[in-house]
Amino acid sequence: MEPPHRWQVYVTGYSLGGALATLLALELSSSKLAKCGAISVTMYSFGSPRVGNRRFAEVYNEKVKDSRRIVNHRDIIPTVPRLTGYCHVAQPVYMAAGELKDTLESMELWKDGYQGDVIGEYTPDVLVTEFA
Repeated sequence: MEPPHRWQVYVTGYSLGGALATLLALELSSSKLAKCGAISVTMYSFGSPRVGNRRFAEVYNEKVKDSRRIVNHRDIIPTVPRLTGYCHVAQPVYMAAGELKDTLESMELWKDGYQGDVIGEYTPDVLVTEFA
């Protein structure tokens, strides 16, 4: 039976709120309302850390079809935690100098002279003098 109304639910969050938005989007997409077609879920997270392991990410990506993870290329929060097998969900969209890119390689990060490594992942250092 077709539901009388179809609702579009948008779930958003920043930093830890982005992690919570990820969990809520999966919960809603797995609910009876989603299964009967009463709701459709879209998730946008900004600067979210990793939330679950590889299996969690696979299930999430299967259930939450409309999902964006927006990342500032100099934000350290999206790079952690990594050592214990945590994985990101969704396809990232990187922000740098007011531009949106779908890959880090397309941002030419090495040209600005920033280098860094946070537990095996490239994350540029931010100099305090930039903000002085």
